[in-house]
Amino acid sequence: MGNKSVKKLALSGVYLALTLVFIMAGSFMPGIEMTLLAAATAVGTFVIIETGVKNGILFFAAASILGFIIVPNKLAMIPYIMFFGLYPAVKYFAEKLEKAAAQLTVKFAYFITVLLIAYFMLFDVFFGSLDLPEWMPVFAVIPAALILFVILDAALTAIINIYFKRVHSKFM
Repeated sequence: MGNKSVKKLALSGVYLALTLVFIMAGSFMPGIEMTLLAAATAVGTFVIIETGVKNGILFFAAASILGFIIVPNKLAMIPYIMFFGLYPAVKYFAEKLEKAAAQLTVKFAYFITVLLIAYFMLFDVFFGSLDLPEWMPVFAVIPAALILFVILDAALTAIINIYFKRVHSKFM
């Protein structure tokens, strides 16, 4: 194993620990759990930047398995596994497409698919704590969710740009 491979493996291990800290904290801190899962998403993108998308997917699998082992609140793992953990790879592949419209289509298709699965199969996990007025259907949440998704994607892009400028060149 070369020196560069050892560095990548060690860095992935540090990032894995950080991701698990964010997931664990999110499982204990209601109200900011999605913010902490978004932070875990950013860490997953750093792994893809430093080690490649294949290792990023292995990183996601490791974080998911270890999360199920060490996070006491197993339900907290479901949003990570369904959306936040996989999104760095989806973003990577979507942004390889040349046209912005195609990129957005892939990203929105992924998000809407996850949202529909969450709604129809895991309603209580994702929407159980949602306290909407009686007159408002839960489908009214979809436009707000799409806006939050766009904000997440834009913030993630900004974080990636900062990472490239300030951190990336220092590791390898």
